[in-house]
Amino acid sequence: NYFETPDFTAFVTYIPCFVIPYNKDGLRYYLVKNNEEGYFPDELPFYLEGSDGVFFLKKQDSSIRPTTLLVKTAGSSSSENNRQVNLAMKVDSTNYTCQFTGKISLSGQFSTLTRGLYRNHGIDSSLNPVYRLKPYSSKKFVVEEEKVNSISNVFPFKTSISVNFSSKSSARSEKSEIYLDLSNMIHHPVLEYFDVADSVYDFFNDFAFTDIFRIKLELPQGYKCKNAGDYNFVLNNIYGKYEMKLSELNDGSWMMESSLISSVKSVKGNERKFVAEIFDAVKSKANPKLIFSK
Repeated sequence: NYFETPDFTAFVTYIPCFVIPYNKDGLRYYLVKNNEEGYFPDELPFYLEGSDGVFFLKKQDSSIRPTTLLVKTAGSSSSENNRQVNLAMKVDSTNYTCQFTGKISLSGQFSTLTRGLYRNHGIDSSLNPVYRLKPYSSKKFVVEEEKVNSISNVFPFKTSISVNFSSKSSARSEKSEIYLDLSNMIHHPVLEYFDVADSVYDFFNDFAFTDIFRIKLELPQGYKCKNAGDYNFVLNNIYGKYEMKLSELNDGSWMMESSLISSVKSVKGNERKFVAEIFDAVKSKANPKLIFSK
């Protein structure tokens, strides 16, 4: 709470970065890496986007004082910072083991911040811990395959991952009903603890983003979802839009989609309640537990 009082004094920090003239009038940034993953040329984490920078241009003649160059780094949009998680879940009708296969697509900041997770390189330890979570981070999942298919070294640095994992505790049958526990799979970038009270300071988004989790459910035929209404929900406000959808594709096949989109850089201090509304909705809906019956 101290950081949201008038007694708190902001401070300025710096991060070393090299810049090299590129093409006719352009510049190319090379950021010193702070973990094993590192960065591509012109790749900057969100906390350096839209930032003012000072570069010292050194002359070959060491007797000449270096000149300075003032720059503002580029930003990125919610369409460029995109994560798409597409999974298919098949429930074995005999032992109710669940098999998951799918693809994870990362773009923009989602690639910059999290692709190292899938390459056993870790990520920036200063980030919100939710960025460290995969759809199968929970101990109830057994990972059978995790493969990085491609990584682009040009903006928006798209990364593609294929996955295959299973669970013996995500589904169970009881009295002719099937219970599916899909908790700890959907990890939208929200804060675990967030002060709903108005603040003298604005709330700053990490970055504008589009984050979508889709899980296609394959169950034995003849089952209908008893609590589907609990997971058809939409909330749209000045911070962004959160939507949860559950729909039947055909007999025994269902699609669950959870999407969080925010295009704003910040929200004024006296409007923090709108951020809290979105965060609370995600926490309430993004751990679905479904009941299917004949």
